[in-house]
Order: sequence, then C-alpha cells, then structure tokens
Amino acid sequence: NITGEPSWYLDSDGDSYGDEGQEVRSCAQPTSYEADATDCDDTVNSVYPAAPETCDGLDNDCDSLIDDFDPDVTGLTVWHLDSDGDGFGGTSNAIESCYQPSGYVLDATDCDDSAEDINPDGVEICDDIDNDCDTFIDDLDPDVTGLTVWYLDSDGDGFGDESQPAELCDQSEGYVLDATDCDDT
Repeated sequence: NITGEPSWYLDSDGDSYGDEGQEVRSCAQPTSYEADATDCDDTVNSVYPAAPETCDGLDNDCDSLIDDFDPDVTGLTVWHLDSDGDGFGGTSNAIESCYQPSGYVLDATDCDDSAEDINPDGVEICDDIDNDCDTFIDDLDPDVTGLTVWYLDSDGDGFGDESQPAELCDQSEGYVLDATDCDDT
C-alpha cells in the first residue's frame, strides 16, 4: 500500500454517494466509486444525503426521519376532516400528510360537515336546507324531491283549477291543494 492513498466508496446505485462499508484505497478514482461515503442506502438511487424527502416510505435524505416525521418532506397531500363520516370533508379543517389520517378524506365539498345526509351526494328535499350542496334550496333546486302539487285558485274561492297545477315545496300565493273548482273565473 502506498501511504496517503485516498479512500473511495462503492456507489452501487449511481447517486454520487458511496457506501462506507465498501471502501477501497487508490490513487485514481475507480469506476463506480466516490469520495463521499455518506449514502445510507446504496441500493436505491433516490436515497442520499442531499435527496429531497418524499412521501415514499424511505428515508430519502438520510436524516433518520421518514415521510410525515421529516419536516423537510415534499409531496404532501391535503386531507379534509370528515366530521360526519359521509365521505365528504369540509374546508375548515385540513391537514397535509403523506398518508390519509383517520377521519380525513380528499374531498372538501361538504357544505355541512355536521350532518351525514347533507353532502354533494345528498337528496334535495323540501326542508329549507341545501341538502345536496349545490347552493340551491328547495323549489330553486331542479333536483328537489317530495314536492306537493298545488292548483291555481284564480278567483280566490279556496278551490283550484286542476288544469293549472304547480309542483312546489310550499304553498305559493294564489295556489291551493283542492283542485275541484269547475269554474275558476
């Protein structure tokens, strides 16, 4: 051995960082060897000290912290709290995490995260609430169900014309439930 030969470390994964357990000494740098011996996993080329930490279950940057436990992690997903368990989260309680936390979902379109039957898949019914989160309520929502058939009472006698029906949630002025008026004029 020549005194003062530098140490070189095998870089099996080609990431420019070598494995300190695979050392050779040589005046000239051997092929596939590096002067740096700080690779913590020389079998994966996305793992080395200067690598960005990503959500992949590996300690990419060799700091002994993995994914959500590493403050330098990138590629986090935004998860939304689903308080009512209907599969839709609200927008007010969101967290970033590599993996889905219990009680959280990707969807943030729930307009009332305290009521399981109110969500974008909800059925709009006549109850003065936006049940399907489309910003339309009751008669203003073309998807509303449970309408009542009312009949126009043009002469105001309390009896409506069966040929003038209107399906509505609530009684509108000039409409009645009875459709037995034979002359509504």
